[in-house]
Amino acid sequence: MKHIQIPHSRIDELRIEFDKHFPFFDDFQWQSNKHYFKKVFNMDQDSGIQTARRRIYGPATELVADSVKQFGFDKVERCYMKFARGYLPIAMHVDVPAHNLKEDGWSIMIPLTFSNNIKTIAFTEKVTEPIFDYWIESQDWTARQEKNNLREKFSLENAYYLKPEIIDYMEVDGIGEWLKGSVFCFRRSNPHCSTNFRTLGLPYKDYIIIQTDDRLHGSPR
Repeated sequence: MKHIQIPHSRIDELRIEFDKHFPFFDDFQWQSNKHYFKKVFNMDQDSGIQTARRRIYGPATELVADSVKQFGFDKVERCYMKFARGYLPIAMHVDVPAHNLKEDGWSIMIPLTFSNNIKTIAFTEKVTEPIFDYWIESQDWTARQEKNNLREKFSLENAYYLKPEIIDYMEVDGIGEWLKGSVFCFRRSNPHCSTNFRTLGLPYKDYIIIQTDDRLHGSPR
């Protein structure tokens, strides 16, 4: 994981753009596992919006690209980039597209909600399975040694609710802080997850997500 700091004034500009676009969010990911709701959030419901997103177009594209220029990627303005509001923390996953598992790159996150209690944790493994659960099931977790004590520090029930202890046996690549001006990136093929911000009293978190393609945008410098 790599980190940069950008000015608070730029974050304020991005926040204005986010709020301007929010009424037009049109990409919704749903969570429909009632067992997940009960075990992770102690909520009795069958489904709910997990993440709402909106593709970034127009002048905001240049603003976002300029905000992450310190990383040194090429032609960031042509990357996939979206405004996003997460209503539920996503389980551990990777950002490699299922339709092209060889398309790796970097995921860049610009937090627009700020809290010491929100973290994004990336791990060193490289995963290119079309369904992440298949990779988890294929691992011999009994043969691994413990690598971290993250679950003692953070609320991570959402990471893999069926077997949360697997987190203990994964090597940490880095931890992204959700503080004003913090920006971080990690490999799209690295498993990653958020801490469970809902159990900490936060109803949602806002951010910008940018995904690069190694063939088109290179690597951070």
